Amino acid sequence: MSKDQSAAVNEKLRRAQPAEPPTVEAMRAGFATMMATMQVADGIRTSSTTLGERPALLVEPAEEATPR
Repeated sequence: MSKDQSAAVNEKLRRAQPAEPPTVEAMRAGFATMMATMQVADGIRTSSTTLGERPALLVEPAEEATPR
């Protein structure tokens, strides 16, 4: 995670919490909105997949990883 991404996440986490807890749907929408602003680092490939019958994002190196 870049410094800018970390700062964005920290800022979101430090915001005042609403009086009523948000619904799961509202939390998912907020997370999707936040993630849409994030940039994927160079050398990273993403692809849509399914995990436990839920949509997911596979994140992996664009090139084959070295054994380290």
